[in-house]
This record gives sequence, C-alpha cells and structure tokens, in this order.
Amino acid sequence: MDLSKPLTSRSIHKRKAQDDRVILSKHDKFYATVQRQNFSMPDSVTFYMAKNPKTAELYQKVIQTCKYFFAKNSILVISSLLSYGKNGAYVLFRLDAKVLSISRHDVDYYDLLHLLPSAEKIFMMNVTVKYENGSIVALEEFVSMAVKAKIIRLNSTHLSITSETMKYLLQIPHFGTLCLFLISNIPESFDLDTFYAHMKKNKLTKFRLVFNHPISDAYKTRLEAIFNEIYETEIHDYRPALIKYPRGDDVKYNRLVDKFITKGEILI
Repeated sequence: MDLSKPLTSRSIHKRKAQDDRVILSKHDKFYATVQRQNFSMPDSVTFYMAKNPKTAELYQKVIQTCKYFFAKNSILVISSLLSYGKNGAYVLFRLDAKVLSISRHDVDYYDLLHLLPSAEKIFMMNVTVKYENGSIVALEEFVSMAVKAKIIRLNSTHLSITSETMKYLLQIPHFGTLCLFLISNIPESFDLDTFYAHMKKNKLTKFRLVFNHPISDAYKTRLEAIFNEIYETEIHDYRPALIKYPRGDDVKYNRLVDKFITKGEILI
C-alpha cells in the first residue's frame, strides 16, 4: 500500500468492490465444482440428511464425503466460542457445547436458552444474567435450563435469589443429579432451613455456598450452627456442604476444605 496517497471515499469503495469480487470468486469456485450426485437412496432421504444433521461430528463426516451436503446446508462448525462480545452473545444456529465458560459479561436470558441445554460443565464468573426488560434472572430459572449439567460453578455471578429459591430448585429433577454446585453472592434471603433439610438427605451433590456481606447476627448464628454441626461430626451419612460466610472461622473452614475437597478440585 502506498501510504503517501490519502485514502479517499472513492478509493475505499473501489477497494471494497475488489474485495467483494475476491470473496465471491472463491464462493463461485467452490460451487462450480459441485456435481450432481446419483445416490443409491431416494433424493428425499439425502435431502433430509443434509438439512437435519444430528450432531456436529456427524455433519463434519458427511460434508467430507461429498460437497453436495455442504452445498445444501452450509454450516460452519466451530470447536469453541472464545469471545462472548461486550454487548451480548453471538448466538449460533445450533450449539452442542459440553463445556460453557463465561466471564465478565452481561448475558441475555434468551441467549442462555441456546447456550445452557447441552452444557455438562458450566463456569460463570462475574456475570450478570438479565431478562430483556433488564431484571435479573432467577437462579432456579437458570438451573432449570441446564438440563444436562453435572457441574455448575457461579462465582460472583448475579442471579436473583429469594426465600423461595431453594424450594423451586428442589422441584427441578436434574438439580438432584448435580455432582458439583458452587455459588457465591448468596444473600440473607436464601432459605437456610430448606437447604439444611435437603443437605441431610443429599448423598450425591457437593455443595459450596458463599454468603454475602453483610448478614444479620441471627442469620450468622444459624449458619454457624450448621457449619459447626458439619465440622464436629466425624462420620456423615450425607454429603456435607462447605459453607463460607462473613466473620466465620477460617481455620475450621480450611480444615473442612482439606477433608472434603478432592485434590486438584478448583474452588471459587
């Protein structure tokens, strides 16, 4: 490029037109090599196969065998979505992601309808999840969309938690099949008694709950009672939760971490 000559509006449009011709020529070159195929199956069957790929892996194999399938249904398959965009997600035609990791972004509820259902591991840090009207999405609504999740880690992620949240979570069938559920920013509105009753029966899910500051003395006393019961019990016939709260005993907490956390397991 000759930097001594200033770019004019005319030269910019001319260059854009040249670029468009290059792109189009590559497109035309590909489709010019697509030939009519005589499959042993009826045309309706091959057309259905092209338009309805079951998985990304199957689609990749099919288009590698014959250009017909890509010509009929041109989908670009990506292995990971690294950038979420400052102003919201770029939702693709279809997502089969097994791992979903988002940090430091506002996320729209309707984007999550595409992102969450296939995810088995969900990691969100410093994320605010909002409805279109700007209100915060409820935690139970978030979990209800994660139908295949086994691990959910929500670190400093803003979701609405009320006195009814725990009750609603227990009504979600797959909540009881989670292997790991870690969440911070829990307010005092969270129903401790309902959670405690569930914890005493829970034999599968590892819970780590981090409560917000400030909390009232009465709420802290109840947290402390549950924490001390877990700490002082030698053998549990349930899966005890790790509970962290303001002005709690860090020495005892770290001992519980050493006792209950598997080596290499990441905490929030």
